[in-house]
Amino acid sequence: MSTSQKTVLDEYIPFIIPSIEISIDAEEGLDLSYSHFEWCRTKDVERDSDYMQVFKEGETIDFTGYSRASGMDLESRLKGRSFRLPEVSFAVGDKTLVMSDTAMSALTLSKKMGITRGSAVLTDPVGKTHPGYHYISFCKALPVDRAIKRFGKMPEAERPFIYLELKEFNEMVMIHTSLCKKWNDLGIDCFLSEVPDTYHNLKYLRSDKYSFTCHEMLFDSLDDWQENRFEYNRY
Repeated sequence: MSTSQKTVLDEYIPFIIPSIEISIDAEEGLDLSYSHFEWCRTKDVERDSDYMQVFKEGETIDFTGYSRASGMDLESRLKGRSFRLPEVSFAVGDKTLVMSDTAMSALTLSKKMGITRGSAVLTDPVGKTHPGYHYISFCKALPVDRAIKRFGKMPEAERPFIYLELKEFNEMVMIHTSLCKKWNDLGIDCFLSEVPDTYHNLKYLRSDKYSFTCHEMLFDSLDDWQENRFEYNRY
């Protein structure tokens, strides 16, 4: 992370999970998009209320996709298979990460990071529940100067993420490059472990020029999704 001088931020890159598009039936125009893999509390969906983005320490949360795959007979198309869920994803908004047991196993977390954490049960687009997930909520984004001061004093292994305030109303989760490698070694590839050179420039990230919405993973069929075969596009 390029600043005027080398700091702890140089060890991090923006944590980007590309959008997901799954073609279920091209002829009928049926597909699933990333909106089916963002998670929020079941009771928020049921009352169609504002979705909470930060959860209390130790809460067990039943997350559910806020946009259901209505009109698709996904269950018969799965042919008895369990619907595959992302190893790592965001809850609605950008303040809570949701991850599998496998992804969580690579983490050591210090409370000095300013997080809350707990367990999660995910509900897939078919309506079936999946235990064995976890959430990490970032309580407050840190201005750059404060982040450098706080995280520079912490052991590397205890600060896999930084929730960074880039400017007013502009916040971003940063991921340590060592965690990128650990997750890659575990076969987790639903995020960008390498980013364009411009994303290493803090001045650029604090400008109005960048957009992370231009990254996507395309799955040509439900089988491709289940087998994690995708085409990565950047536009």
